[in-house]
Amino acid sequence: MSLGSNLKSIRLFRKKTLKELGQGLGFSLSSADVRISQYESDKKKPRNDMIESLAHGLEVSPNAIDIPDIESYIGAIYTLFQLERTYGLKIDEMDGQPILRFDKLLPHEQSALFKYMENWLEVAKDFREGKITERQYEEWKYNFPKYSTLNANKQPHEDWLKNK
Repeated sequence: MSLGSNLKSIRLFRKKTLKELGQGLGFSLSSADVRISQYESDKKKPRNDMIESLAHGLEVSPNAIDIPDIESYIGAIYTLFQLERTYGLKIDEMDGQPILRFDKLLPHEQSALFKYMENWLEVAKDFREGKITERQYEEWKYNFPKYSTLNANKQPHEDWLKNK
């Protein structure tokens, strides 16, 4: 999701109009809705201080609005939150540890992401079982979907398997 779509989702969740949010941030009555609309449509990117103000006005963390930086733990968790909202990824527990899964009640079987994750699981199992090397596993991930078994052309996958 983009910053704009995050902002819009949160604004609607908080049941605020464009004008209400804009006026709460100090924009004039005539420009309040236009300015927020520009942010939500990604026509304008708010500066960091404005993201802070938007977050304060919507009573959320700035991380909920901005595009997550997955190089940080907070950014990574916000990425997972987005995957839950967008694709139905769920957090659960197995053997006392958190795990991620798809909700069985959602129509995720039609989702490309679900199929990609099934393919990833298949390759990860092959790595854990010693059927492919760590180098092959990393090559597969770095070049996805080139070596995926989901491709109609199976030759790149076959070539990848031979390259140990």
